[in-house]
Amino acid sequence: MNLTRTLLNAIVYDKSVRPALHHLDVTNVSFDLSLAQLIDVDEKNQIITTNQWLTMKWPDPKLKWNPAHWDNVKL
Repeated sequence: MNLTRTLLNAIVYDKSVRPALHHLDVTNVSFDLSLAQLIDVDEKNQIITTNQWLTMKWPDPKLKWNPAHWDNVKL
């Protein structure tokens, strides 16, 4: 069986639920905003139009596996 399919199996993993093993666990989320493109600067109306990338990262303790059971696949 495929590791990705096993970890993200809809019966076991619910992507709509917060990634925590216990309801009291804290989930730390980091945000990174990157400017991809400056599209327009309207000085008169003081409006800047941009294209940006927003990246969000968080740990998911439910997405762990034993590498020995999966051909020593590690992340």
